[in-house]
Amino acid sequence: KLEPATWWIYCAGDAVSHREACINMRKEMKLKLPKPVSKYYFDVYLPLSHYLTDMELTGLPIDKYCIDTITKQYNECYDLLYTRLMSATKQYGFDTQAYDASVAEIGEEATLELGLRPDFNPRSAAQKKYFFFERLKLKPAYYVKKGKAKPRAWYEKQTPQMQKQYQPSANGKSMATIRFELVEMLKNEPDDEELQSRFQIVKDYLDLARVSVFSHKFLSKVGVEDDVSAQNLEEGEGLTVGDDDGDEPLKASYWGAICNDGKIHADFFECLDNFRSSSRVNVQNPASKVLSHIPGIFSQFELEAPKNIRNIFYTGDPDYHFAEVDVAGADLAIAAFLSKDPDYIRDILKGGFHTTKMREYFKDPKLSKEEASKYVTSKSITFRVAYTAGLMSAALPIQAEIYAENGDFVDIEVIKYALRTWERYRTYMDYREDCQNQVKNDQMIINARGIKYHFEYTDDFAIQAGWLNQALAYPIASELALFMWDISVKIKEYLKKEGVWMKYCYPCNVVHDANYWLVHKDLMKDNFFPEVCKQIFTKDVKIATGDNLGMEMVVADRWKGKEKIFAKETKWNFETKTWEWEK
Repeated sequence: KLEPATWWIYCAGDAVSHREACINMRKEMKLKLPKPVSKYYFDVYLPLSHYLTDMELTGLPIDKYCIDTITKQYNECYDLLYTRLMSATKQYGFDTQAYDASVAEIGEEATLELGLRPDFNPRSAAQKKYFFFERLKLKPAYYVKKGKAKPRAWYEKQTPQMQKQYQPSANGKSMATIRFELVEMLKNEPDDEELQSRFQIVKDYLDLARVSVFSHKFLSKVGVEDDVSAQNLEEGEGLTVGDDDGDEPLKASYWGAICNDGKIHADFFECLDNFRSSSRVNVQNPASKVLSHIPGIFSQFELEAPKNIRNIFYTGDPDYHFAEVDVAGADLAIAAFLSKDPDYIRDILKGGFHTTKMREYFKDPKLSKEEASKYVTSKSITFRVAYTAGLMSAALPIQAEIYAENGDFVDIEVIKYALRTWERYRTYMDYREDCQNQVKNDQMIINARGIKYHFEYTDDFAIQAGWLNQALAYPIASELALFMWDISVKIKEYLKKEGVWMKYCYPCNVVHDANYWLVHKDLMKDNFFPEVCKQIFTKDVKIATGDNLGMEMVVADRWKGKEKIFAKETKWNFETKTWEWEK
């Protein structure tokens, strides 16, 4: 039994309210659901609500010294980048002191005509557009209308009337594209000082934006007491929310989410039509696409790169380990099995699917994971395929996404060729078409378990296009979610019988393709816990088609920790038709 205060702080949240709703819906579920769906509801979904309550109660301990160190490192780097960017923009008239003096002497209108402005604000959309496109004379890579971005190639083909409806975009994707174009121009004119200056400014702006994702978002101390010493942190004190100005902590701030017990308690947010997430702090991969840029940004100032931000999540007890199990292939594997494409399934089961596709995309059988840039590029293309209806129309968006992620330019013909390689999975392509036709004809899509997702009729082409993407996303993402929930329930049932649940094994999070626990070191003897996970993940629980999925498991001192106690993945044995630990 829990103390009432503990209950309300840690349990009366998403999980408990979700469970109450589930219990109240039992009668309706019996009357209105098809038998297979109803069976799943009572056998998995209701027990799952208990699992989620345990998860939210457990929480994830935060290494306070680690988060404090990382915060200081990001703030230091941000300040250096900001100072350098401000110095550069002053040369273009962004100077508050000069601006105020000029306004006092000749008035605001005349001052603006001189090109003087207050200090440059990298968060101001209006200032960014003025600075980058009017003062630096950069050519916009994208144009936007009500948030919808169109590439330059599209914009230049439009009528003047249509062009007037769109404004230049200075978002990350657009600026990353411009940065690459400046690099290409510098190859031809390496001594052009003006070109060098513009490139450095754009680079510093992008670097600042990437660093600020951490310094001003995940590691923000807004609304959190700022003078927290390492000693206070270790004692779990000094994290008073709010200040004299009444500032509230940012929703995404880990600092603001740390509770009095020194933990962040993950929220559960249900969503079957896409991946589960939360607008509040959660322990899903934070800005993982940005992380690859960080070492290079820090090295230009000769600063030591900070640890992976996920290292702040640890066990908080030397007798416990941090265990993570990922579903192998996840979305891609489920897509293969749902489509029943024999070639696609075989490629998935062989393992190393992303490496296989990379070699195919770039026509080089010798490529390996070590070719980081091409590996990331191939993953970007592959995941786009799974969730994009108009396959060839995805070429430009993929090219832009790769620009934004790592600054690499991939020739559009390479991307188009990569997309065409999927046409050899003929049965899978037919499955994609069947899903889209179901939405077009019936305004709904049914997943493999018979759960329907309905669409309201509309003539809006943009909405209809979104529906076609949903036609592909829903069957895959919902199946993965339901599979993960089944896994969670089975793990708890088994460990509860063994008498170790919530005593030696505590659930702390579950995301769309991974489960996380705090595991006592005794459960690792004779690989007991890894074998339990392997049995349940790869044998006991099946997806709706009756197939099993593989897994990879890491047990360490913390999330993404280097002190690994166990790190293995399963490999499909084509003879025994089972998943076995890779040797």
